Amino acid sequence: MKYIWENSNWPNFTYEESAVEKALKEYSLQKTETDTVFSLIDPNVRKMIHADALASDAVSSSAIEGVTLSYDSVYSSVAKALDIQLIGAVNKVDKNALSFASLVLDALNGASMPIDEKRIFFWHNLLFTGLGLKFRPKNVGSYRDKPIYIMNVRGNMQQDVLFQGLAVDKIKEAMDELFSWVNKTDNGKAIVKSAITSLWFVTIHPFEDGNGRISRALADLIISSDWQGPRTFSISSAILHRKNEYYEELYKAQHSPSMDITGYVVWYIEMVTTAMKTASDSCKEKIRLSQFMLGLDPSEYNSREISMLYKLSSGIFYGKLTADKYTKMMKCTSATSTRDLTHLTSKGMLVKSEEGGRTTWYRLNPEVKVSS
Repeated sequence: MKYIWENSNWPNFTYEESAVEKALKEYSLQKTETDTVFSLIDPNVRKMIHADALASDAVSSSAIEGVTLSYDSVYSSVAKALDIQLIGAVNKVDKNALSFASLVLDALNGASMPIDEKRIFFWHNLLFTGLGLKFRPKNVGSYRDKPIYIMNVRGNMQQDVLFQGLAVDKIKEAMDELFSWVNKTDNGKAIVKSAITSLWFVTIHPFEDGNGRISRALADLIISSDWQGPRTFSISSAILHRKNEYYEELYKAQHSPSMDITGYVVWYIEMVTTAMKTASDSCKEKIRLSQFMLGLDPSEYNSREISMLYKLSSGIFYGKLTADKYTKMMKCTSATSTRDLTHLTSKGMLVKSEEGGRTTWYRLNPEVKVSS
């Protein structure tokens, strides 16, 4: 036996309860802390962080597969769906990015809807909307009709087969079994279900292309049921940062001599736990920094400047700060906005872009730190 799907017990995955329970305990503790931290910030800021997490999921999930998406296009689409008002429109719209945003939003809003073939085919179509024919697989919105191999190309261009997807004539039955399990299983452990579903899907590898991205969308859909409020971190971004580990764990699970996938499930839970901690730490820093900005000496900084610094540090502001945006948001003249921005730059609060001319923009100086 070479692949896990060749096991006579496929697809009855197993895992060691004790090892998984230990990881789940850390996950639950971190989730409680993360929920508490984010409950302390303004609801509008929390909504924007949620939109950023969703947009980052789409962009990072594509980046894992070597596909580049426009973050601005995805974010603007997500923000519109969540009724977030943005100052400054996206100049260039990426149709493929907008389509992927639709997929992410469908996964977010349709957690109570059943997962079936029709929905998965719809997602697959969205993945390739806006792309030219040479970038699209032959079968879009339908299962593959030929064998598929995951290859590793070495420096001398020699290719090794890392994994082979399920045989074509078994895909339909295998997918129906997966759909049935996802729709009926409720073990009270959404994070475990999320891990198994993602692994199961990508092991079947039902499509010519897009399997990884859809597997992660499924995982996001399932894990979202574990949150009462908006999810404030990106799972795919966490996977992207640990991409080599991700592929190593997939390889070990898909080549397991038994149906035991303990290693993959534990790694997945720990990875999500780390993602939550990163988001929580970032939020704490935003809280400290925004409070620091509100406490600036009014004899040194005017009310417009303090207001803008608060927006930038808290996460309320989206995109690049230009003089035009400053003028609109602060309801002042162009001359005043230029004077304020120059002052904030000279004080080391803002950093000016190097482009110059009409494309000049500003960002919060990353060197501005506040001690705990």
